This record gives sequence, structure tokens and C-alpha cells, in this order.
Amino acid sequence: MNQLHDAMINDAFRNRPTDGGFGAFSRRRFLQLAAAGAGAGGLALTLGEFGALAATPLQPGEGVLVVLLLNGANDGLNTVAPIDDGAYRSARGVLALNQSEAHRVGNGMALHPNLGALKSRFDRGDVAIVQGVGYQNPSLSHFDSMALWHEGHADARVGVRSDTGWLGRYLDHRGAERDLLDAVVFSSAIPLHLTGREGKAINLRSEDKMEFGVRADADWLRMYDALESMAPPGSPYGPLADALARTTNDSIDLAGRLAPAYEGTTLTGDAVVRDLTQAARLINANVGIRVIGVEAQGYDTHDGQTWRHGRLMSQLDQGIEAFFNELRPQYSPQVSLMTVSEFGRRPEINGAEGTDHGTASVAFVIGQRVKGGLYGEQPSLNNLDSRGNMIPTVDFRSLYATVLGGWLGADDTEVLGANYEQFNLFGASPDAGTVVRGAPNPFAQHGYLIATSAGGVHNFGKHANFGSPWVNDIVAVRRHPTEDGYWAVGSDGGVFTFGAAGFFGSLGAVDLNQPIVDMAPHPSGEGYWLCASDGGVFAFGAAKFRGSAGAIRLNQPIVAMAAHPSGEGYWLGASDGGVFTYGNAQFRGSAGAIRLNQPIVAMAAHPSGDGYWLGASDGGVFTYGVAPYKGSTGHLRLAQPVVDMSSTPSGQGYWLVASDGGVFTFGDATYQGSLGAIAQTGSVVGIAP
Repeated sequence: MNQLHDAMINDAFRNRPTDGGFGAFSRRRFLQLAAAGAGAGGLALTLGEFGALAATPLQPGEGVLVVLLLNGANDGLNTVAPIDDGAYRSARGVLALNQSEAHRVGNGMALHPNLGALKSRFDRGDVAIVQGVGYQNPSLSHFDSMALWHEGHADARVGVRSDTGWLGRYLDHRGAERDLLDAVVFSSAIPLHLTGREGKAINLRSEDKMEFGVRADADWLRMYDALESMAPPGSPYGPLADALARTTNDSIDLAGRLAPAYEGTTLTGDAVVRDLTQAARLINANVGIRVIGVEAQGYDTHDGQTWRHGRLMSQLDQGIEAFFNELRPQYSPQVSLMTVSEFGRRPEINGAEGTDHGTASVAFVIGQRVKGGLYGEQPSLNNLDSRGNMIPTVDFRSLYATVLGGWLGADDTEVLGANYEQFNLFGASPDAGTVVRGAPNPFAQHGYLIATSAGGVHNFGKHANFGSPWVNDIVAVRRHPTEDGYWAVGSDGGVFTFGAAGFFGSLGAVDLNQPIVDMAPHPSGEGYWLCASDGGVFAFGAAKFRGSAGAIRLNQPIVAMAAHPSGEGYWLGASDGGVFTYGNAQFRGSAGAIRLNQPIVAMAAHPSGDGYWLGASDGGVFTYGVAPYKGSTGHLRLAQPVVDMSSTPSGQGYWLVASDGGVFTFGDATYQGSLGAIAQTGSVVGIAP
């Protein structure tokens, strides 16, 4: 082989100028550079691999996944903490997060104080938090657990090593569509999760500038010319020499394609910030990369955790923010970032003010197409395993299945070896078009109605106005679910109908124990329920009675109700955040055990029936089940208190309305107008989309 190289080099340099430095270039140095060039700045290539290289630009409908490994076992319990749980505060001692500094995300959970930028993205609906991620019969060995996570197969077993990882098998299954630039990784070696039998990632570094194949100095151009002339078609050196020459030439070409990703400002900051910034630049170069692996080190926080983990959270926050800030807007709809770690930490603080190896942890999935919110279930700290660790509630392969099937469009069952339950994490496929925040959306045409206590009904957007009852003590307005029309209900149970909304009965002539506080239409539009402050429920038309709290001694009065979309059940919400369920309406949690800043005043059901929101008078929003947190006014100083809330038809947003008619929108809820600057008779009591 060396003789072959020598012959090729001698011919390549024969009769070439010797001035300018290049003619004096030593054969050994040339070969060193050529070998480095074959890597194109770190690409580990072998002969023939470039035959598959197409560097095809990203196509519509193709998603890009960035996987960020938090190596060493991230402390999920302090990344997203059950901030008000007494068991958490007792177990963690001085490591417990400060309740006033942590960023609340609903359900009694809060992000680490140093994840402020991530909290802002969560408020915009771009962050899914998957709780309780792990696996059964967990190993507390870094190597064993990491091997299982990287392999990601149903047959993965502790102590049995595999030669393929879950994303490597995804690359294998791309088959004829696979090319060499499908996956890249910033690492000292290609990790198992990005290794397949045929497909694998290419190893790059973020801190290097591309020179070989990119620099255009006269000396370098002469070198490229020499390389290109090594083995012209039909060279006398045979097929192996031709392959070597093609590989070298393709290496120059590839370096040129990747060069734009290595231009611009010099990367600064911690390693994870640099690597994630470079990852975004590679996506911006649009050479067809589908998967990027990034690794962050140092998460094995056995001692001094308050400072160490706090610094790691700052680096993580800065890295994620740098990535999305560097990413060009045209690619944002096609990119999602996911974090994983081999296991979590023990609930109890250890003697060195750190935490030891544990089990369940938390994962983030972040992106413009992500349906933000809390997923999975936070493991109980009062029901630990025999070793005193949390019991996982989500198999990590469910997370893999979700991104494989829901984002990358892969056969997740084939890749993982079994069918795992998926989360509904993605609101649209990568090819659904660019989302412009605040732009009109498909639900904007619905508009909304706002009602006042004096019986005035005001329409906004494209909602038609069919009239107003103009009687005192109106407590709610609710739109007909399927046609144009609405009901208004008074505190005495009187029902007023408009448009297509039919009359099915009322309580106007009944002597009530307590006043009516809310109304919920039956999904068919052929009936409705009324609820009173003592928990009494009254059913009319197709709405069937499923039970009530009328015979229960309540801690605080009922203030709101919401119907299950099947029409076979309903929820009642009390001012202290207590939730009461009837029929097939499932209990997903409550704020009854939380010390609220202000009382609960409103409730809205998620359109799927698998979750609900509670709204407080200060605009604080509490989410349960699949109902995503999209933001609140809890941190604002309101002119008047919030009195009602409603969900958008997609379940990806909601409106809050204040007693002065001010309207606050979150998620895909669009602003269509308000009564905030309009003089009206009576205070606002309700909003209906």
C-alpha cells in the first residue's frame, strides 16, 4: 500500500512547480494531510463509503432529531421538582429547591431556578416534560444502564452487550434512502445509540475550523490539484488506487459542503453550548442530516450538588437557548431536541450533600411542533422500591417510540423490537409549514363570546350575536357545541337560549339550596348540566345525571364544572382546587392540597377528555392529565381578577377573561378583542369560544 501511495504521489507531483513552498512539501506531511482530509475535519471514512454520499438537502416532511445525552445520571428530581411535596423537602434537605425561585409548570411541579430560558419556551408551548422515565428492574451501574438506554431494544438485558443502538437501527431501516450524512455526533467516539449494522454516525468536533478542502490559498489549491490528478479514470494503479483517489476527492467536496457550518463567529461558552450551537449550524447548512448526537458531561453529582447541579442546569439552559437561537427560522418546524440520561438520583441527600445513583428521571422534548406540557406521572416519594429509589412510571422506550414514529416517521416497532405506548407529543408533522407565533390559525374563525352579570352578551371574531337576556345575576355563557347559538344561565337556574341552542329546562321556578355557578353543554348540543355552589348537579335533555357533591360537606364551594367530551361524565371544581369526578370523567389531579395564592374560579376540559385546567383569580393556571401548560397571568398585576377560562378546540391553548373584560390568550388561542376598554353594565362573568 505504501508503494502504491509513493507511485501515485510521485506521478502527481512530477513536473509541478517547486517554488512557493508546496514543491518542498514532504511526502510524509502530504500523506498526513491527505489522511486528515479523508476525515474532513473528523469524518471517519473508509474506502467506498462515499459511494453512498449524496448530501441530499432536507426534504419537506423530514424531521431532524437532536439527542442530548446528560452523561453521569442527571438528577431529574431537582431538574423538575415536586416543589410543594413534603416528602421531597424532607428527603432532599438542603438540596431542595427554593419554592420562591423555582419556575412552576403546573401539577405542583417546578423547573430548577437556573432553567429560566427553558421555562420561557415551556410557556410558549414548545417544551414537553416527560416524568418518571426509566425501566423495570433497574441497574445502578453507569455502564450497564447506559448500555440499555443506548441499545433501546425490547430484548436488552443487563450484562448482555449489543452491537447496535436504537438510532443506529433507525439508520439501517432507512435502507435505500440512507446516506453518509444521515447522522453526526460530537464525541470522541461514535456512541452505541448511533451505531447500526450498516448505518452509523459521522464523528465531528465543534471547535475545529475546516481547512482541508476549504482553504483557497495558492499552496492549498495546488495541493487539491495534485490530489485530483492522482488517479484519473483508467489510471495504471488499479481499482484500489482509484477508490483511494475518489475517497480523497470526495472528502474535499464534503469539506466544502460542511464548511458553511464552521464559518461565522468563534464558538464560546461551555462545551454543551458550543456543541449545540454547532449542531444548529450544521442543520442550517442543509446537507440532509437527520440525527445529531451531543453529549454533556459531569452529571454524576455525588457531592456538593447544590453548586454542581446548579452550574449544569445553567449550562443546559444556555445550550438549548443557543441552539434554537442559532437555528434558522425556515428549519425550526423540522427540528426537535430531546434530552436523555442513563438514570436519575436517589431521593435522599447523602452525607456529602450530594445524591447517589437512582432510577427514574425526567426527559425534555423541545421544538416548534412539540405539544408542550407535562407527560407521564411523577413517581411517588412515599412508595419507593426496596432500595429506596423511585419506581419509574414511563419506560424509556416509550419515549423512543414517540420520537421514532411521531417525529422521524420510522417503524418504531421494528426498530425497538416491540410495540411501546406512545405519547401524543407532536402537534403536527415536520412538513406542516412554518408556524408564525401570533399569526392567524385554523381556530381563529371561531372567535368568542363574553357575557356580563347584567345579561349582556358580546361577540368577538366571527361569532354571531343572537341577542342578550339582559337580566341580572347571569353567571355563565356557553356556546352550542355544533351549531351557531349559545345559552346564558342565571344564578337562580334560569336558562336563556339564543340561535340554535335549544331550551331543555331550567330551575327558574325551583327553590335552590345554593345558587347556580356554572353550566356545561352536552357535546351533542341536545342538553346541558347546571351546577350549584354546594355541588348539586341538575341535568336536562341528553345530559344525564351522573352524581353530585350536594350531600358532601365541602371544604370550599364549587365554582366551576366541565363536561367530558363523550357526554358520559363531568368534573366539578372547588375554589380550593379540589376536583370531583362523575361518570367516565377521570380524576387527573387537583390543587386541593396546595396553598393557593388566590382561589380557583374556572375550569376547562381538554378536548380529548384526558385532562383539564383549573384557573385562579390571579390568572394562575394549573394543568392535569394531557392538558398542556401554555402560560398564565399569575406573575402579572391585574387590574381586575380573572373570572373564567375556555380551551381552544385543539386543546393547545386557552383564554382567560377578567371581570373588567380583559382577555388573555395562551397557546393557539388568538386575541379577537376585549371589553377591557369598553364601558359595560355589570361585571364580566364568562367567556365561550
